[in-house]
Amino acid sequence: MKGENKKIVIGFFGGVTDALVHVILKVMYVAPTAVFPLMSNATRSFGCKVLLLLLKLLAVYRVALLLYTFGIYGSSIKVFSNTSPERFFREIYKAQVVALSTV
Repeated sequence: MKGENKKIVIGFFGGVTDALVHVILKVMYVAPTAVFPLMSNATRSFGCKVLLLLLKLLAVYRVALLLYTFGIYGSSIKVFSNTSPERFFREIYKAQVVALSTV
């Protein structure tokens, strides 16, 4: 592509990216407010059993996440590097806290 055409294409896709980011940010801003009425409606329709099922799902998700993080990921660190998993997790702790707090 020539220089001028390249700038036009890059400008177009840059504009599309900016528009998509704007739409996604608006949806993410409204999402917590929109989820509450949906959960209220589900609770009214199906009773409190649905909340108990969601809590069970959350518990299973957490257990699976812990098993993956410390089991699979920790084993991979031990096998494929000379670093102990304890040291690795201790070293990346601050980065994980920053990543979690900026979501």
